[in-house]
Amino acid sequence: MRNVLDSGFDGKVYPVNRNGSTILGHKVYATYAELPEVPDLAIVVIPGAFVLDVLKEIGEKGTKNVVVISAGFKEMGDEGIERENSLIEIAKHYEMRILGPNCLGFVSNNCPINATFGMLSRSQGPLRFISQSGAIASSIIDWSESINLGFDMFVTLGNKAELNENDVLEYWLKSDNFEFDEDKQIKRGLSGYRPVAMYLESIVEGKKFMKLLKKTAEIQPTFVLKPGKSEAAASAMQSHTGSIAGADAVFDCAMEQSGVIRCEGMEDLFDLCRAFSWEKAPEGPEVAVVSNAGGPAVLAADFVSEFGLKLAHVTEKARKNMELQLPVAAALHNPVDVLGDALSGRYEIAIREMMALRDVKSMVVILTPQVMTEIEETAKVVVKLSKEFNKPIVCAFMGGAAINEGEIILNKYKIPNFRYVERALWVLGKMWWWRNKQVQLSNKVVSSLPDLVLVDRLMDRISASQFKGYKSIPSFESNWIMKDWGLPVPALSVVETWEEAKEFGEKNGFPIVLKISSPQLLHKLEEGGVMLNIHDLEQLRKAFDEMSERVMTRQVNGDKDCKVLIQRQVGSGLEVIVGLRRDPVFGPVMIFGAGGTWAEVLGDRNLVVLPVNRNEIQSLVRRSKIYRMLSGYRADKPYDLEKLYDLMMSLCSLMESDSRIMDLEINPVIVGFHDAWAVDGKIV
Repeated sequence: MRNVLDSGFDGKVYPVNRNGSTILGHKVYATYAELPEVPDLAIVVIPGAFVLDVLKEIGEKGTKNVVVISAGFKEMGDEGIERENSLIEIAKHYEMRILGPNCLGFVSNNCPINATFGMLSRSQGPLRFISQSGAIASSIIDWSESINLGFDMFVTLGNKAELNENDVLEYWLKSDNFEFDEDKQIKRGLSGYRPVAMYLESIVEGKKFMKLLKKTAEIQPTFVLKPGKSEAAASAMQSHTGSIAGADAVFDCAMEQSGVIRCEGMEDLFDLCRAFSWEKAPEGPEVAVVSNAGGPAVLAADFVSEFGLKLAHVTEKARKNMELQLPVAAALHNPVDVLGDALSGRYEIAIREMMALRDVKSMVVILTPQVMTEIEETAKVVVKLSKEFNKPIVCAFMGGAAINEGEIILNKYKIPNFRYVERALWVLGKMWWWRNKQVQLSNKVVSSLPDLVLVDRLMDRISASQFKGYKSIPSFESNWIMKDWGLPVPALSVVETWEEAKEFGEKNGFPIVLKISSPQLLHKLEEGGVMLNIHDLEQLRKAFDEMSERVMTRQVNGDKDCKVLIQRQVGSGLEVIVGLRRDPVFGPVMIFGAGGTWAEVLGDRNLVVLPVNRNEIQSLVRRSKIYRMLSGYRADKPYDLEKLYDLMMSLCSLMESDSRIMDLEINPVIVGFHDAWAVDGKIV
């Protein structure tokens, strides 16, 4: 109640408590029904056991927006889950939007209103924050107050029973009418952005989440901290694709595709909040570094390339200008070392010359507190030149108490400062990554529609397999489905007799491969289920007899649908894996990398979330370790990448054609100089 009143909210506030009396000078009403008008918003802060009855009263009164701060719901076990399900039903019945339960509430500095029981944040700024944790929300608010970083809106989600992150993102996209003017520069910073920061422990409706993130990140810096990296192994499926495309790897991929920066910890989150709220992203990777110490300057040179940036070129004119004004011992390349006895004036000369260069897109100013260092005056120089050149500057004023006063000045005028050189350059690298990604996000994905006859045939085959109780489609069926779909599958057949095997060999030629086909056997090689390099009828006869014995043994042991599959063996080429799995949050995900027995050995794991266009498929292949070989290593001929891209696009459309396909894999795809063959397909 005190937070609502102190936040500057100028509407009417009605306390409701069955004991009556007054609270903070306001008359208390015993029930919600007694209120003299219908409030726009109800904030529920009572024991969880009584919440449902109160929600019904609120619904009967006609209020449509509710914050349920109360705990005692699904976080408490079975009884709480049942209570939360009832809360959802009440919300549906009365058409109410509910934030929470078990949340801290929300803060809006636009309205303004602080509907939380947390610390009050009066500082207005551009940052928008979504948090699934009230404790992290409190720490962010406290930290932001200490550095004078303000908020536009802060929303805590709690259990996300009714409203979730997608609703908040959707609202912000619709209301993104941020106005920037000179009067607000000191309050809001120089960036002009309304950055979106998130702490999320779970994702609701992953496909919608990605769609909203792409729209958001296309116009505003967006970053997220999400724990739960250890869940990958538990969610893996029984195939190479499943084991490689774990849940956390998919989340990483989804964020990268959406133009969202993923934070590894709270420090990343704090640093990006400050940087994007106060500075605009650089327009290129070229950075200049000015330092009063050689060691940090050398470290900076290493970190520049590590974080996706590059040192800007210093022109001869700029070098000569600095040579006339700086000591002989100063280093005038990039990084520029103005030496340990540099006063603020020497810093100004070097920064001004470097910022004036067309090639310089951003600046890092490093300061170490030495005997003669003018820390506060140097901070004022940085502020002045930031306004003059309108290029992003980040600082690394290194130290403790000695640099405090300089940091206060930088914070006041919204210049991001970091205590370590690597943090300053990491942030700048992430800012450039986001700016560069904006161009890619504007390319829309257009999915091609498959032939409806093929879709019907596919659905019939899957239904037949399900009817027989299979978890996976038999190998011969999987390969025929893929061949039917238009994928380049070598000639194949199921054979039960020597005569049938002989006829296949005479018709299709040699070499030939024999395989065990069974819905119970996903990995045939480990079970002796593959016999390669059969070059004539004599070898075929011997191999067929051996494979028939293995099949009969499996049939006797209960694998009644086990069969011998014969296939034309394709020529030499590079083996790659192309697989898709249906992630429970984000939907179909494609994996590409080195295939065959190398799939797990090399760990060549490259992911992309569907839908995709051909450019994204090409980018996926280029990220792989096997790409150097595919594109023609040294003097070798390049392999047929266009045929590979065709195959991968067809596989994507197959995956998207039936939601019952959970896992789809070709391992290996053999890529030759003039073709690409899908030689071993699996469908789960």
